[in-house]
Amino acid sequence: MRKQLVVGLASVAITLLALTAGAVGAQAQGIEHDGGDTGGNSDVPYVIGGGDARKGEFPFVASVQNKGKHECTGSLISSGSVLTAYHCVREPMDVANLTVVVGRNDLNDKSSGHVRKVELIFADDKNDTAVLYLDKSIDDIYPVKFPTPGTDALLRPGSLATLAGWGNIDPHLPHDPSILQKVQVPLLSQNECAAAWEHVSGMFTDKNICAGRAGIGSCYGDSGGPLFKKIGSDFYQIGVVSRGGGTCAQPGEPGIYASTSVTSFLEDMEQVYPKPEPVTAADS
Repeated sequence: MRKQLVVGLASVAITLLALTAGAVGAQAQGIEHDGGDTGGNSDVPYVIGGGDARKGEFPFVASVQNKGKHECTGSLISSGSVLTAYHCVREPMDVANLTVVVGRNDLNDKSSGHVRKVELIFADDKNDTAVLYLDKSIDDIYPVKFPTPGTDALLRPGSLATLAGWGNIDPHLPHDPSILQKVQVPLLSQNECAAAWEHVSGMFTDKNICAGRAGIGSCYGDSGGPLFKKIGSDFYQIGVVSRGGGTCAQPGEPGIYASTSVTSFLEDMEQVYPKPEPVTAADS
């Protein structure tokens, strides 16, 4: 059985913040979220500024787990594969310890959702993305969709997008939720994002998009999660949580995402993530 194959493109000289649940106590970045209402108010911020997602609201959102513990977020992009961030699975991560949970709103509810082992990883360090191929398919959850390559219809500055994840919900102290969190954030123009990060060389590239504002964003454990918009009954993923500033959701530090709209993203997908052998459908 195939265990692991990591294909890396040319490295990019950028500082990646590993927004993983295991890095508690450190500072994190900013990310955003789209679709659905944002839940009730609380004295404790969620996904930094959001709230609980309703059960079944975003079934395609995945928990990428290392030895059974939530590490990063991801998204189901086909019946047999999950998209996440490269820095979530780079070495020394052992594929044998990775599992993916899809369709489980509350990670403590072991009776819900699908648990799958990760059989193969194809990683693209250039775009900070990775595709995890599952040992068995998931056939009762619709995968997220991608925008038409090379278009920007879903990237209008000022429009809202949604981030969902199980990342830390306190910008200063470790506070990991078991229930999927969501938050809506505004998209920035490319010029605004470039200006926000001009003091950090290589932080923002033309393969990225930015979203967020002070008090609203991602934190450790949200990395690899989807930034998306809902059109009708379909969800379109426009970004993958990648990196940001030193503390979660700070003023002037919008979250940076790998863009799924640029033509090169899907071209790289075809080159770096070859279609795997068919997986076998199985019970949840």
